[in-house]
Amino acid sequence: MSLDKKKPALWHSLVMLAALVLIATTLSWAQPTYTVLRSLSTEGAQGGLVLDAVGNLYGATRGSPGPDANGVVFELKHNKNGTWTWKVLYRFLGGSDGREPFPLIFDSAGNLRGTTTGGGTSTCPYSNRIQTCGTVFQLNPTPKGQWTKQILYSFGGLGANDGANPSSGLIADDAGNLYGETALGITHGTVFQLTPGGGGTWTEKVLYRFTGGADGWGPSGGLSIDPAGNLYGTTSHGGDFTNCPVGCGTVFKLSPDPSGNWTFKTLYAFCSTTGCPDGSTPLGGMALDSNGNLFGLTSSGGIAPCWFREEGCGTAYRLVPTTHRFRVLHSFCAESGCPDGAVPTSGLVPDRFGGFYGENLFRVFRLSKGPLSRWNVDSLYSFCALPACADGSEPTGGVTLDSAGNLFGTTPVGGKGIGVIFKITP
Repeated sequence: MSLDKKKPALWHSLVMLAALVLIATTLSWAQPTYTVLRSLSTEGAQGGLVLDAVGNLYGATRGSPGPDANGVVFELKHNKNGTWTWKVLYRFLGGSDGREPFPLIFDSAGNLRGTTTGGGTSTCPYSNRIQTCGTVFQLNPTPKGQWTKQILYSFGGLGANDGANPSSGLIADDAGNLYGETALGITHGTVFQLTPGGGGTWTEKVLYRFTGGADGWGPSGGLSIDPAGNLYGTTSHGGDFTNCPVGCGTVFKLSPDPSGNWTFKTLYAFCSTTGCPDGSTPLGGMALDSNGNLFGLTSSGGIAPCWFREEGCGTAYRLVPTTHRFRVLHSFCAESGCPDGAVPTSGLVPDRFGGFYGENLFRVFRLSKGPLSRWNVDSLYSFCALPACADGSEPTGGVTLDSAGNLFGTTPVGGKGIGVIFKITP
């Protein structure tokens, strides 16, 4: 059949098909570029970098022997000539100012806020390793380019009824309230709220105390918030104990009402069947799409065997909060050599096209929806499996996406020092 003016629909379809093939071919040629921005000299970088309006990076390290033993908050300034300049904004002393900080957030005034696992003004003897209860802190920029630190809250009051030892960073709502998690306390962890008051004061409120049963225990991945103010998170243990002696973890929701009370609900308990095909032990938080669906990762389980461990290499999943409908989108290490990587230890970051970026111990990857509702995992960068690799190894803490589509993250080992800060241009 000839292609003439009498066949405009067919001609249009063929032109569109050719354009799609060209686009797909072009995308397949475009290889992501990986750059080490800095090799670190203080260990324990936990990912979770944040960007300011001009593209400077801010983050925290947990500490290493020497002057940075209790952790630092740093800035990596993006210079006009394309270079990056490192600056320590604050060195923790390990006392009432805190120690071992988690990743940071900015407030609307440009202050940095975060939590520390230890330090503060209270002693927590049940916290076996650090013996202290932790803090919430703020760093305020000054006109001269310096930063001043203030403590917003020290945990451990009233016998640690307020929780102890924050286990993740913070999120904020539109009213300026802060939300976070603690690993310990009298209970098996808490979700807390900090509300600003007059004169720079803050009031802490425990929204939920985990019991260690079907509700889970050990919240640690960080919280997510939807437009209605509902909070979502994961616990690494508890939930369903059928196939896990300590439980394989849960997904939970906390919903506020007009009177200020919060209702807790377990949305999903992992590994209710032998072998944990749905995954187990989520260590990262979750991302929400525009429809309110939750997307996350587990560090173990899945249908694929794991060449270096018995419990599986982890999964990517989607959960619909309103119906509790759960679906495994991907099981890691399903092919020989694990081209998709294995063992995710952080959450997902949404991109502008309905996909998500994430990382596991060996890869930075993109999770995207393909034909017939299938989901694909494409590796953007493969890390060396040895701690001494110059490009870094074992990335943790998640990636950060800028407005141009560049990804930033950290590794806790490798590089010329003790880990690296990296950039990937997809």
